[in-house]
Amino acid sequence: MRPGIGAVVGVTLSLVTWFPPAAPPSAPPGEPAPPPASGPVEVTEQRSETSTTYRHPNGARTVVLTTGPVRVQRGNGWAPLDLALHREPDGAVRAGAHPYLLWLSGGGAAADAASVRAPDGTNTALAWDGPLPAPQVDGTRATYPGARPGADLVVEATRTGFVASLRRSLAPPAAPPDHIATASGLGAPAAPPAPLVLRVTRPGAASSLHPATAPVPGGGPSDMFAAAPALSQVAANGGATLPFDTSVLSTAAGSDLSSEPELRVGSSEGGSVARGFLSWDLSRLGGERVSSATLRLYSDWSATCEARGWEVWSSPGVGPATRWGNQPAGERAWASSTETRGHDPACGAGWVSIDLTDLVRSWIQAGVGVGTIMVRATDEGDPLSSKRFGSGDGLHVPALGITLEP
Repeated sequence: MRPGIGAVVGVTLSLVTWFPPAAPPSAPPGEPAPPPASGPVEVTEQRSETSTTYRHPNGARTVVLTTGPVRVQRGNGWAPLDLALHREPDGAVRAGAHPYLLWLSGGGAAADAASVRAPDGTNTALAWDGPLPAPQVDGTRATYPGARPGADLVVEATRTGFVASLRRSLAPPAAPPDHIATASGLGAPAAPPAPLVLRVTRPGAASSLHPATAPVPGGGPSDMFAAAPALSQVAANGGATLPFDTSVLSTAAGSDLSSEPELRVGSSEGGSVARGFLSWDLSRLGGERVSSATLRLYSDWSATCEARGWEVWSSPGVGPATRWGNQPAGERAWASSTETRGHDPACGAGWVSIDLTDLVRSWIQAGVGVGTIMVRATDEGDPLSSKRFGSGDGLHVPALGITLEP
């Protein structure tokens, strides 16, 4: 499958745990249970939206920092993030457990197609100019068939909002009464629908409209008219909130890609080149001694099953304003890998990992408060170097696991 809007088979919100659970102890009836199996144990009082801490039997700790939320606060406790969409009694479509007020239309009367409200009260809505059909809900995705002539509207829940796109309808639209068949019998191709538009309303300010014109790298999937991220603006407050991740794309000089559900790396056949940036808050780790550090990324797609190199560089900080033209120069390459997944069943999508012990140790020893990396292809001139990793907004969130000495 080419990168872009694809089928969602299920909802897997990964990396809530870093270690496999230990087998539960058992005992014959009437006998006391044996002590719990030894192994890492989560320190639940240190949970946050984006971090999880484990304590090892020898006193060491592993801190797992994700670039997107993995849980939401409910009263004084935490609940796992749940992006699975479902209909509610009022007819709207909502996620099971989302950190922000995410709402999708249930169809019917003319109204916004979707909206999300940021903590500062900013509301970002996908404006719509007429009634919508009832959506077909599948996992994290709602499809509004025939929302525009010849096109379906697809809205996908992400960890901080939603992404919307228009794609060619699976079934051809009904022909108008004056339709004239062509020699092929298929009729004239449908005209591309009007672009999607976001309406952003900030507290105390008038609403503003923003055409959503994100590019489709390499031409995009053949069934898509245009891709248009409908971004939550949760982090678009003039500076980067931490943690943070984004992609930069040479053919999208003016596009903010920080709320896309994927990180893009490498070169495509169309000549575009992409790099991914990820940042974490390390301030709570000052003075600690690092014994190991591992970056885990979920490889959703690659241009080939053949091994293609990718690298991790240290980088100055980035934010929502980072674009291809103003991206910081990489400081130094610290690690590389040729692990390639996600092209076809021979190398199916899955987790890849890379050792960043030396880099993270250098950050902590130097007292660095924010650690930023750049992920890039080793050969950016290779059209088969293109890869897509899950981002902090996607189903499979990137994570940096740092093990600290006792």
